[in-house]
Amino acid sequence: MSNRFKKIITSNKFQSILTYVVFVIVVIFSTYLRLLPAINYGLKYLNEADPWERYWLSLYFYNHLFNFDGLKHVTFWWYPIGRNFLKTEYLGMSILTVIISKILGLGQSKLIEILGLLPVAFSIIAMLGVFFAVSKITGSKISGLISASVIGFYPIILFDQTFANFPGKRIFGFALISWFLYFFASSLNEKYP
Repeated sequence: MSNRFKKIITSNKFQSILTYVVFVIVVIFSTYLRLLPAINYGLKYLNEADPWERYWLSLYFYNHLFNFDGLKHVTFWWYPIGRNFLKTEYLGMSILTVIISKILGLGQSKLIEILGLLPVAFSIIAMLGVFFAVSKITGSKISGLISASVIGFYPIILFDQTFANFPGKRIFGFALISWFLYFFASSLNEKYP
């Protein structure tokens, strides 16, 4: 009985299944942690000044249908000098917020909620990307699990803006970079004629 149990535990299939189960648990728990501000205080609030700028930009894009001309000199921010949002801000998050709102038919009143949930969604995308990228690069799912766990549970230094109600820019970039690394590592394994 002991040998059969040992064979099952040491089999690659069992270890892969166990790794995926633990990974799903890591993603669920870290997502819950990131949602705590929304659970405790709701999604009607944004923290800091930058998220309010992103909300203002989302409202602008929602009402002006992606007209960028009005963003060259905005005196509402940095009064009286004004601010050129085209040169000083990443607009992708606000554009994505409006696209999601328009596609789902949620309307202008749900822009704060969408902005508040985007960091959580991109954290999940980052954890998935890191898991698959590191697994592909190292050939070890355990390495991918450890790397994804670091992304999931160690947000203090790099990912302090990954919690609900704080749409920071870093997690968006990191989520995309992790998938670029995965596809790059996958392309290195391809055999071309």
